[in-house]
Amino acid sequence: MKNRFCGSTVLFGSVVLFAILLTMAGTACAATVAVTGESLNEGTPPVYASGDTIQVTGATLSAAGWETLALATSNFALEFENGQTSIPGKAMYNNGYLTSLTANDVTTVGADAFAASVLTNVTLPAATAIGEAAFATSDLASASLPVVKTIETRAFSGTPLTSVSLPAATEIGDFAFNECTRLTSVSLPVAATVGTRAFYGSGLTSVTLPAATAIGSQAFLGSSQLKSATLPVVKTIGDRAFEGCVTLGELHLDDADPTTGTDAFKSVPSGLLIYTSKKALKGTAYPDGYRLVTSGEDSGGGGCNTGIGGVLAILAAWTAGMAGKRGHRKGVVEDK
Repeated sequence: MKNRFCGSTVLFGSVVLFAILLTMAGTACAATVAVTGESLNEGTPPVYASGDTIQVTGATLSAAGWETLALATSNFALEFENGQTSIPGKAMYNNGYLTSLTANDVTTVGADAFAASVLTNVTLPAATAIGEAAFATSDLASASLPVVKTIETRAFSGTPLTSVSLPAATEIGDFAFNECTRLTSVSLPVAATVGTRAFYGSGLTSVTLPAATAIGSQAFLGSSQLKSATLPVVKTIGDRAFEGCVTLGELHLDDADPTTGTDAFKSVPSGLLIYTSKKALKGTAYPDGYRLVTSGEDSGGGGCNTGIGGVLAILAAWTAGMAGKRGHRKGVVEDK
């Protein structure tokens, strides 16, 4: 028994050692392989090992060059050191081997360029425009896009992105992050418009859009984890924009007083707190029983809901008026 046990131990140890050596060997073998754009354009496939980085130098790629890369049969990362400024539509569409992309000079990414691919991370420090469905339903989990201004329709739809930072983006297209269920964090400091279903079904827990004036219809529909939204300058909130945001507890409007489309806040909790400097809101689609939290000394009853909400609003307005005569304190909370 002892010998068999020892033999098993030795065998197990050998297997573990072999696995470690194999892993080390795989890491050691990964390399950067320089390939000229001229050779790719001529249809000569690169010679590389799985996991290598193909570094493209020389001429920029033609359509034929992209077709050559698309014929790869082993995983690879791609770097451009040739001044490549654009990536054409469907360049690596449905590709099963490109896992990482770095292109320092690329400014535009065409429609469907990496859609349905296994690309997991991308670094495009000079890109200003991401085309329609450019990364849709790919495996993209990380994207560095510091100067991108325009995100077209479905650009990142259905990807496993968990966080997004787009410090220069001004336009978020329709369906841009549609069904990105793992997306929990987004930074859009200068985005002025958020398109239809832009974040439909997302995993966002909070959203702050300091420059957004228009929120498209169904923009956050079904984002069931969304707890707070900050929209200080918004003018319009589209139909069903926040429908199904069943954990939304705070809406920060500050000085904004947007119009609200049909069912804009359907299925949002009735106790929604709306932080505003206004005495009343003109929007008509807020949930029954919403409450205004104002910074003024008097919070009127405008924007009231019908039914019991309206009755409560009248009583609250009367109470606020009476309190005002006594020197109403700041930080009023008013039921709607």
